[in-house]
Amino acid sequence: MFGDVEYNEQRLAADYKRVCEAAATVVGEHPCKHYTFIVHHIPPGGGGLEHLNSTTLETTRNAYATEANYKRFMSLVAHEYFHLWNVKRIRPVALGPFDYENENYTHMLWLSEGCTSFYQEYILRRAGFYTPDAYLGIVASGITEIENQPGTRIQSAAESSWDAWIKGYRPNENSANTQISYYSKGSVLGTLLNLAILSGSNGQRNMDDLMRLLYNEYYKKQKRGFTDNEFRQAAEQVAGRKLEDFFNIGVNTAEPINYDAYFAPVGLQLVNLASKAQDGFLGAATTIANGKSTISSVRRGSAAYNDGLNVGDEIISVDKVRVGDDLLRLISGRKVGETLKVLVNRAGFLREIPVTLTQNPLVSYRLEPLANQTAEQKALYNKWLYIK
Repeated sequence: MFGDVEYNEQRLAADYKRVCEAAATVVGEHPCKHYTFIVHHIPPGGGGLEHLNSTTLETTRNAYATEANYKRFMSLVAHEYFHLWNVKRIRPVALGPFDYENENYTHMLWLSEGCTSFYQEYILRRAGFYTPDAYLGIVASGITEIENQPGTRIQSAAESSWDAWIKGYRPNENSANTQISYYSKGSVLGTLLNLAILSGSNGQRNMDDLMRLLYNEYYKKQKRGFTDNEFRQAAEQVAGRKLEDFFNIGVNTAEPINYDAYFAPVGLQLVNLASKAQDGFLGAATTIANGKSTISSVRRGSAAYNDGLNVGDEIISVDKVRVGDDLLRLISGRKVGETLKVLVNRAGFLREIPVTLTQNPLVSYRLEPLANQTAEQKALYNKWLYIK
């Protein structure tokens, strides 16, 4: 533990133990005798790096100050600890042994990192950190996050994985319009694959069985990573059926996912809580500095995008009213189809641009029970969420 930080040593040690024991049940075999957590408490802090038998975590000095902060930190602990299996032992062929002289490309970072993100929350649910309802909220929030990013209709999870070298770690103001994170999309895909296996096997197997198969067959027996096709074959073997929709749509394209097809077997449906009677939508994010509002990003398909507002424009006034740092207040209450006269400073030139507000495209999902759930759906729901 590095850094000047206050924490309850007994509670923290006990909770590390809960996380580690729950994580170990996934594969069922611990691959090392000793494991070390190296925790750096630094501002701003955030993230981790997995090693063969240890991890280095970065977090803030107030990581233990509130329950919300504490659970976020334990989620990081679960993520990096689960890499002990997924990535360090269970891995695509490209992820080791590495050629350190060249870039190493794979289409499967959505599995290696994204599904580890799925497991970090699933492990905390199994360890009792989350109630079933809280876990459902996390799942719905993950879907909301990716569905609110325009790039999810442009870049597939496989492409996001492959492009990590040239795009993922080199973001720009247009990244949200053209890309999706293999962490966030992969986490959602992990949930869906888990449900597909659970329903395909009538509750006899889940994602854990796939992890065990990959661990035993490729890490222990063949002592190598697996190809994309070998992973798909293993997933379909465990699920007991073909998984065309999952791979052909969920992983390999940017087409919309039929989420309800995955959640219906456990008696749930995805409901959009966003109101249909919303205010008009501008679609330009701004940064505020010295009383000035400067556009930092423009959402694809939005009013700002369609009518020509650009990143770097300083918004001076809306309908001849000075903006300053009050842009949101000036836009609030305006209706879809209403046209605003937006005066901007673009590279020293003043331009008045008419902008017609569009419908707000943002969603806010929640998982809700289906009416008239069957006994089979309820039983599968309990297995999914480890409800006794």
